[in-house]
Amino acid sequence: MELLKLLSANEVVAQLICFLILLFVFKKFAWKPILQILDDRKNKIASEFKKAEDLQSETIKLKADYEQRIKGLEDSARVKIQEAVQEGKRVAEEIKKNAQEESDKLVKSAKQSIQQEISAAETRLREEIVKIAIKAAEDVIEKRYNSDDDKRIVEDFVKNIEKI
Repeated sequence: MELLKLLSANEVVAQLICFLILLFVFKKFAWKPILQILDDRKNKIASEFKKAEDLQSETIKLKADYEQRIKGLEDSARVKIQEAVQEGKRVAEEIKKNAQEESDKLVKSAKQSIQQEISAAETRLREEIVKIAIKAAEDVIEKRYNSDDDKRIVEDFVKNIEKI
């Protein structure tokens, strides 16, 4: 109450008139631009939120597309790995087959070589037997003593052949 006593009615009326004039001037010249600025700012913020939401939805779509592509690449890589494994198995089988054919050829060649050596050894053995038989026949002819001696020489010859 003491505050009201300090104020005079003229001052209060003058301040009220100044306030109303200021309010009128403010409404006439500044209110619309301020409201326009606030509306522009509100629209700008709304558009930024819309852009952010659009970017977020686009990001979600891109992420889904990216994940789909990665899955496709993984599937493709898995298929290629399986194809490479199959190709490796095929090559291994081919190498194994070639190795088996090569070993069969070597065995066949070795058998032929052994057969040739056996034939050569048989030929040499026959030649030796012929030589021994001729030698025995010469001995029989040279030592023609009697039939007992002939019999003994032939038996010695047979024993010599058995030793060989």
